[in-house]
Amino acid sequence: MRSLLLAAAAVGLAVAPARAADLDKYIPADAGFYVHVTTKNFLAAPVIRTAIPLAVDKYSDQIVMLAGMAKAFNPNTPDIPQDQLKQGLNELKKKENIEKGFDTAKEFGPEIVVCGNPEGNDPENVLILVRCHEAVSPELVSGFMPQIKATGQLKVNESKVGKATVYEITVPQQNQTFFAAVPEAGVICVGMKKAAVETAVQATASKVSPALKALIAKRSDKDFVFAAAVKGTGDARQTFVADLVLDKDISGKITATFASEQEAKEKAEEISNQVKQAVDGLKGMLGDAKQFQAQLDKMKATASGKTVTFEGKIPGGVVEQLLAKDK
Repeated sequence: MRSLLLAAAAVGLAVAPARAADLDKYIPADAGFYVHVTTKNFLAAPVIRTAIPLAVDKYSDQIVMLAGMAKAFNPNTPDIPQDQLKQGLNELKKKENIEKGFDTAKEFGPEIVVCGNPEGNDPENVLILVRCHEAVSPELVSGFMPQIKATGQLKVNESKVGKATVYEITVPQQNQTFFAAVPEAGVICVGMKKAAVETAVQATASKVSPALKALIAKRSDKDFVFAAAVKGTGDARQTFVADLVLDKDISGKITATFASEQEAKEKAEEISNQVKQAVDGLKGMLGDAKQFQAQLDKMKATASGKTVTFEGKIPGGVVEQLLAKDK
């Protein structure tokens, strides 16, 4: 599933600027969870633009070493001369290069939605939707298929579902099969189950449940990652909403409701313990950085009735200090 998501993201990133196509109608009617990734917000975030040059500067020697190891383990890995690799890494150490590249790339950034039913017993019954530029059309994909088949790298079978074409794509080397379709210009549907893709491409209007729809409405245009989930009904209903925002700092919020106050209290304690371990680890790496300690200590989950809330922020200064090159 991870490789499938990465493949879908790569397809979206390879095309022209994103457009406003409606993805809601493709979400399965029984969907109980929804994850939305806005790649443009990652590329535009100051904290990311600062972190990448610092990380490359700090770990460039290790990157060169790993590239050599990759070639040793896999002879088919592209042979990049070490001097050329080092030169490329030196360019990535310059913040102005990252900013220039990301300013261009952010206009190409797709939006990715992962959705499905958390109460099902089939972890592969998940649909990945990519919203990209309208240049990615059913006709364009159909025109490229003969060349793709001719490479022999992929085995592709086609079937018609209404006016749409569903592609069954098998990667022989990995013995993995997935299904994909472009139901309209600017929309890519990908899934491990043929039925999920077939149902999606036949949709004419949104069938998202009112409960999930209400949670999705909480998404902000500033979110890099937004997630929502709902299961159960009545007093037993549980909900989950979370967002991750990248700006000068990294901030996130989680709000979850549970079936009972006791369960909420237990979950709050569990989350707080996990966060404390992570914060203690950060403090250990930061050393004597009192200016950040108070901010990190605020990262705790609280329970109020059946609701658990967590808010946390990692200041950009913490990221910079963690990635500072050892002198």
